[in-house]
Amino acid sequence: AGLLAKTHKHMEEGEASLEELRDTAHTLHEVARALRDEGRPEQAAAVEQLAAQLEAGAQKQMDAELKELEKRVHDELAHVSHEGHVLALSLKDYAELAAMVAQVVDKVNHLLREEHAAVGEMQEALECAKDAAQKLRMAGKLGATEGMEQMVHELEAGLATAAAADFVRLEQVALAKTELLGILCASAESLVQLLTSEGLSKYALSVMELEDLLEDPSATQEDLQHILSQLLQAGVALHAERK
Repeated sequence: AGLLAKTHKHMEEGEASLEELRDTAHTLHEVARALRDEGRPEQAAAVEQLAAQLEAGAQKQMDAELKELEKRVHDELAHVSHEGHVLALSLKDYAELAAMVAQVVDKVNHLLREEHAAVGEMQEALECAKDAAQKLRMAGKLGATEGMEQMVHELEAGLATAAAADFVRLEQVALAKTELLGILCASAESLVQLLTSEGLSKYALSVMELEDLLEDPSATQEDLQHILSQLLQAGVALHAERK
């Protein structure tokens, strides 16, 4: 009762943190699993529905967070690109040094054209900028060196932001997998009961085997999609047998 009250509070107030939403949804999935084990599929389905609503709220928060992080990465890269362009122009009388700075700018501009700035490519741009700063210092261009070092600092900040965005994407995948798992468990349980009631025990046994796979913690997103396909096939078989 306390958990359900907490869940409804999260849903009504809409002020729960991302961590609270995920933790509560995870607990609800465990409750639903226990209810299915007790032979109470209807109650389990109701709890899974609550968990799905919380997960939808969590996904919405992560979408907003990811959008903000990606905007920060883009803004940081755009600023670095502008600074690099200005710096290259200031070195126009030193063709080799200007070309070196332009190479850094090209890498940054490539990242700006990508839908998501890849952490690995940002690391390459950062290393290129560090190398350019060192060569500018060796060439005695102290003012240009300071400008490039500022670009290095901004690329480091952008790299940290891009890594944070990647972490949010991983969390989204994990949450989507958990949500799909809950849907599949509820669907499998309902399908087993329906197939059994229709006297189609061989299909019911097949679905029960799939339920065992759902309990495997190492199951991947692809595994779950395969199980969903198998459940749909069982549903088609049921429809055909009823005709």
